[in-house]
Amino acid sequence: MPDLPRLVPTSKGPRLRSQVVEVAGGAHVRRPDQSMEAALAIRNLTAQVATATVTAAPAGGWISWGDWRNTDATPISTFAATWVVPPTPTQNNGQTIYLFNGLQDAGGKHILQPVLQWGPSPASGSGPQWGLASFWVGGSSDPLYCTQWIAVAPGTAVTGRLQVAAQDNGLFSCTCCFDGYPGSQLTAENLPALTDACVVLEAYNTGPAAPFPSVSATDFSAIDVELGAGPTAVAWTSFGGASIVSAADVRVVYPAAVGS
Repeated sequence: MPDLPRLVPTSKGPRLRSQVVEVAGGAHVRRPDQSMEAALAIRNLTAQVATATVTAAPAGGWISWGDWRNTDATPISTFAATWVVPPTPTQNNGQTIYLFNGLQDAGGKHILQPVLQWGPSPASGSGPQWGLASFWVGGSSDPLYCTQWIAVAPGTAVTGRLQVAAQDNGLFSCTCCFDGYPGSQLTAENLPALTDACVVLEAYNTGPAAPFPSVSATDFSAIDVELGAGPTAVAWTSFGGASIVSAADVRVVYPAAVGS
């Protein structure tokens, strides 16, 4: 069995594989004060975070994306988007490709994201095949929590959904999952307000010999952003050549035979 890479690529920078805690669908992650705990039924999982400093990152990052920041006093309650699983890349040379909708806090210290992924990721079982998992990624010394990897076929329409609820202590909980895939459900608790919504193509270690899928773009459609009990008008800002088709449709684009 080949050795797993020591570092895994995430939206908040590289993480040591020893920081990754994989949980079953339905897990709750609780953030009391400055530490993290995961609870599933009556079991508690504690990550043993390595003390080594992470200094090297795989080449890449966010490639093409749309972003919207909520400045209203009413917090985001729902963020959902639907997209189609792209074709399999024609070559496998260690590239990682992520497609997701996600929510971040205003300071960008952590992100909740239901992630469609191809290539090595924090989720065990990931590799040169499209699959689904939900991630919570926080600070560089925090554990990284992810659900188990679920294979999905090209051409499948998937819907990533994040539901946010206010807690009675002034903080928030967020449940992220893919509709119809209960094994992808992950709930994070005791979070600050999640104000930044994004739809993203992210990739690492791509290039001519490690290509993107042979399509020009992926549409995040049927986008639903709600504040409180109702939908809200969203004015997306595009980055990396993303096209804002409408408030409910953002098209992220793939580089043509270039590295990330």
